[in-house]
Amino acid sequence: MPQIIVTTDEADDRDVTWRERISASDLESGHFSEQLLERLRWAVGDAHTASARPATKRNQTRQRSNTVSSAVA
Repeated sequence: MPQIIVTTDEADDRDVTWRERISASDLESGHFSEQLLERLRWAVGDAHTASARPATKRNQTRQRSNTVSSAVA
């Protein structure tokens, strides 16, 4: 199924801001299309904000999320 993916400029798998699977029939609904565009705007804004953070801040966030993931596993 097709999908839309928004990532940061220096993306790896952990930097995906938004991923949504859609089908062509979804776009036939005006309401769905409007809501999709709104979610896309939010994701692009979030990715832009994340990309603007200094690299050291991004690395600290990754390390923290890796630690949490390890603790949960």
